[in-house]
Amino acid sequence: MDKNKDYIPLADGLAIYKQRQSKNWYIYLWDKESKEPIRRSLRISDKIKAEHEARFLQMAHERDLEGSILSKPSKLVKSVVKKLTDELECERDKLKISYKKNKSKNKKNLSSDNKYKEYSRTINIYNSFSEKLANINVKELDYVHLKLFYDEYNGKICKTQITYMNLAVKTILEYCLTQRLIKSLPQLPKIKSKTGKTNKYFTQTDYNTIVNKILNKSPKNKIAKENNQLLLQAFKFVTETGIRPGNELIKIQCSDLSVEKIQNRKYWILQIKGGKRAEKDGVRRKIVISEKAVSYLKSIILNFNNELASSMSESFFLSHIKQNKDQYLFSRKNGHTPDYTTLFGNLRNEIIDELLEKELVMYSCRHTFITNQLKRDANINVVAKHCGTSTDMINKHYNHLLSMMKPNELLENIYSVDDEVKYAPITDDMMLKVGVNTREEYIKYINKMVDEYESNEPELDEDWMNKQSELLT
Repeated sequence: MDKNKDYIPLADGLAIYKQRQSKNWYIYLWDKESKEPIRRSLRISDKIKAEHEARFLQMAHERDLEGSILSKPSKLVKSVVKKLTDELECERDKLKISYKKNKSKNKKNLSSDNKYKEYSRTINIYNSFSEKLANINVKELDYVHLKLFYDEYNGKICKTQITYMNLAVKTILEYCLTQRLIKSLPQLPKIKSKTGKTNKYFTQTDYNTIVNKILNKSPKNKIAKENNQLLLQAFKFVTETGIRPGNELIKIQCSDLSVEKIQNRKYWILQIKGGKRAEKDGVRRKIVISEKAVSYLKSIILNFNNELASSMSESFFLSHIKQNKDQYLFSRKNGHTPDYTTLFGNLRNEIIDELLEKELVMYSCRHTFITNQLKRDANINVVAKHCGTSTDMINKHYNHLLSMMKPNELLENIYSVDDEVKYAPITDDMMLKVGVNTREEYIKYINKMVDEYESNEPELDEDWMNKQSELLT
């Protein structure tokens, strides 16, 4: 380029120039904010007019009044989202490679890694956003467009999912802002979270049905057998402790168990370091667990250590957890963690006709624990602390059960359906007919009549019954 002819400085950070084989002049304008030059065609072939236009655009830019020439070229939503998605997928791939290189050191699944889950979750939201608003020009993206996307999820996702969605959409919009594709961030629409169903908890009958089903299963391969053994102990452990069946469960290591002295008695203590509170706020709580809960952990160790005896002493168990601090108790031998939610869902579907409650999920174990604590009138503050939740949440989700749990606190006279005859109206005429004088004598008379009827009930004629059955069929 001949600078004397084709490049003309006009001011500090401002010039016009021509490119080869182009009749029009271009502007060179240094952007102090982005610290990058802006180069655009002025679409003017006359040099004098190009100089005037360049000076005008510099003034407009400094006063934030720039027009379409200086603004970034328009882009569609799908192209912006694709760029962000590609970047995240690249980061996720790096994580995969890192896991493969250190496979022997990793004690858990890649899918359970928080960063990996975050990448995958955000990519899914990006894809949904792009599908809905793919061909919208980013410059035109406003509240109405965003509402169109958000309305798809109104009342269908939980509060946590809404939070994740807001973060992902904000990332898209902030990228557009920093790239000067938009001038301001549009407001994010607000939607309602889905209404949670009444928390389902186990009856003792359903609990026994589930345990017996797991015990009687005969898995075909080694992994399925391990999964089945772990599901049994996980199911019982969560029901006994009330912890969350997600990361709070699967992140338990031997090092999280200890014995502490409380009020002159020794108790087993479990430190909870996984779960949404630990991940979000860095909160790690300690809870006291029962001997029964500890026995389930012992069963896991026994199942996966064939050289051990069929039972272990407390001292041996303590020794084992000290020597194997990094062991994840609810993982398979190869370090991979089963998806307990899916395993339980499959099991429930197999025996759904045998269950009284058809909508049980793995989380129902936690609901059962809290429900049982409320039934026995445990201090709600202690229950909340133990479970890593708030009293408000317990009141919101469980207080509807209290009137059913303690009918004696609502009814002055407690009764049972079996006592119905005891409180039935008995008149003088009724007593006179059977020759008794008091209510108690009348009840005895009625009970005696029932007993005599049941003892003298005639036997059925089986031949006659068979003939009737044949007729019916």
